[in-house]
Amino acid sequence: GNIRTFFVAASIGTGIGIALLPEDAADLTEALPRITAPTLLIAGESDIATTPQVMADLSALIPGSELVVLPGAHLCNYQSPDLFDATLRRFLA
Repeated sequence: GNIRTFFVAASIGTGIGIALLPEDAADLTEALPRITAPTLLIAGESDIATTPQVMADLSALIPGSELVVLPGAHLCNYQSPDLFDATLRRFLA
């Protein structure tokens, strides 16, 4: 079947979550407002897989989350490594 990718920068109670989910997987949208961990979402400005708008929509559902859009696409951590590292260090400080 089709595979869709679900990316969030925090999963409920555990930190970072990245999962490949089958098309018929449960919709976790209702769970996002229950995330209490500090949450950073990073998007690449030219990402067509997980667009900045998709990440903004996720961020709006996670209380207190922060969204940072960096130059680059899906691999902005490689395309803008200095900005990515600085963003992550600031968040983790």
